[in-house]
Amino acid sequence: MRTDTSSQRLRVSSLRDLDALVGTRLTHETPLTQWEESRTNVLFPTVEEAIEALHDPHFRQFKGIDDQEASTVLTEVKEFRRYTRNLDAAWDVVEQIGNAGGALVLHRDGDHWVATFGSGGVVESSSAPLAICVAALLARGVELDLDPSLYSRVRIRR
Repeated sequence: MRTDTSSQRLRVSSLRDLDALVGTRLTHETPLTQWEESRTNVLFPTVEEAIEALHDPHFRQFKGIDDQEASTVLTEVKEFRRYTRNLDAAWDVVEQIGNAGGALVLHRDGDHWVATFGSGGVVESSSAPLAICVAALLARGVELDLDPSLYSRVRIRR
């Protein structure tokens, strides 16, 4: 996710980015932070445990022979709840917005869910949680520039 400061729109390229945006802008969630080792993609709960594992001979066997002497990169990974894929989490968004964003209107139209909060944009999606989350962001004034990979999942009407 990146911010284009000239147009004040947020570029969103994945559902994970949308979840992070909902977590930071709407629910103010403290994300679960983990550390990922670059060669094996193994996640560790703390950086100390990750460093300790790098020196462990049992962990080192998972790395290829050529990788034994190669440098390792630890990346901080922040995980937010899956608001766009979990209806219970999406309802937490509805509760957080309350009436400040307008009442949620959600209905099924054929194969799609249609959601809107007050005078915010109307969002169509094959998933109710995704429609709710995008509509909530629009209601809070967050303009989204969706990656083409999300076009098949979400349609926004202003």
